[in-house]
Amino acid sequence: MTSQASIDPDRLYTYAETAELFGVTERQIRRWVSDGKLDYTPLPGGRGRRISGQQYLDTIRKSAVPAEV
Repeated sequence: MTSQASIDPDRLYTYAETAELFGVTERQIRRWVSDGKLDYTPLPGGRGRRISGQQYLDTIRKSAVPAEV
């Protein structure tokens, strides 16, 4: 996985780039999008979909397991 500090929240990442960030396959990213677990941004003219850096960061934060006290 990539350091969260190096993720640009305003950048739009391809499914392949997003898969690399999460450390999963592109197929898994497509499943998460299909299941509504990961939001995407449609490109103009129906030319594809991208995942925003902010969406990646939000997903990581939501899935973080709190440390035991």
